[in-house]
Amino acid sequence: MAPGFANGWHRKATALLVATQLGGCVQTGIIVTSDVLAGLADTAVVTPELRSGAPFIPAYTISDSNVSVLRTARRSVELGEVSRVRTSGDCSPSNLQGNSPPVDCAPEDKVVYCGTGIHSGADETFTQYFQSAFNQELAASEQPASPDRTKVSIALKKIDVYCFIGSHSWELEVIVTIGDRAPYTVKTAYSFEGAFSGALRYQRARHGFVPAVQKTISEIINHPTFRAEYGIEM
Repeated sequence: MAPGFANGWHRKATALLVATQLGGCVQTGIIVTSDVLAGLADTAVVTPELRSGAPFIPAYTISDSNVSVLRTARRSVELGEVSRVRTSGDCSPSNLQGNSPPVDCAPEDKVVYCGTGIHSGADETFTQYFQSAFNQELAASEQPASPDRTKVSIALKKIDVYCFIGSHSWELEVIVTIGDRAPYTVKTAYSFEGAFSGALRYQRARHGFVPAVQKTISEIINHPTFRAEYGIEM
């Protein structure tokens, strides 16, 4: 067998093994080199998940309870800007060494859970994921036609997942602004069960993000300010 062919086959076999492990939610140790990607650039083995270096969180699922609340609105709800809060954090290597990165330095599309990355999705940031989720809830609720729509804007201040002994949770913090009303802050924590198995623990973390977003949207639309603006009865 020619050396070039052997090396090419080895790269493909290695990448295939890595792709298979990714699909099985292996806990850590997944390293995809540029050499492997180059050898598989024209094959279906290199998925968007493999290129990202971390499996994606699942697609969003609409919450029936959220839709039920939104359907009672007397005024049409329209989502405005959804953004990420940025201040002036110091992202220099000297500041980050030994410290958790501040929100300004955290990636837009990846969080770390128990030493392993969780990616928001193909060409999608967590901000875009949240925006899409909220719009899906609005579309399902079939908002009434209203000429005086007031937009609700949401700024994501925190999206993180925690891995401690006996405690695993997603934590989200958002700032909500509706028209000229004073902004209000929503902080949510969604706990999920850990596991001794790294693969199972990691899978539960990924799938826990969807109910965490559902819970955050629920607290946004059930807030007294939101209900008063859009005529939603308690």
